[in-house]
Amino acid sequence: MTARAEKVEAVLRAMRADLRRGDYAGLEAHAEDLRDSMPDLAELPKPVLARILREAEGNAACLSAAIMGLRDGRRRLDEIASANQGAAYDAQGRRHVLDGTDRRLTIGSNSKDFGMPDQERINPRRV
Repeated sequence: MTARAEKVEAVLRAMRADLRRGDYAGLEAHAEDLRDSMPDLAELPKPVLARILREAEGNAACLSAAIMGLRDGRRRLDEIASANQGAAYDAQGRRHVLDGTDRRLTIGSNSKDFGMPDQERINPRRV
């Protein structure tokens, strides 16, 4: 294997290690190293290029998973931040913030539902 191919594979392995550790700051430097070595890739034999492609596909899968994780984390932080506001969902799945301007929930009951037939009726508002 040529030194160029070894360099590219080493950079790809370093990128994957950084992704697995969650060290995203180092990815930019690795991306620059890869950009610098791109012109040399066309001259490599096909089996070497196939090996590099497998490494790159593995990194793409790790990057995709990292992006999904970051989006999920952001969405969860937004949910936590909005939890003190209160929210509800309607029948169509639309989210509504409960800020007191919407219709209020009223609970109505029939007082005869709260007593036994041989007992006096209980007023639910006094219980």
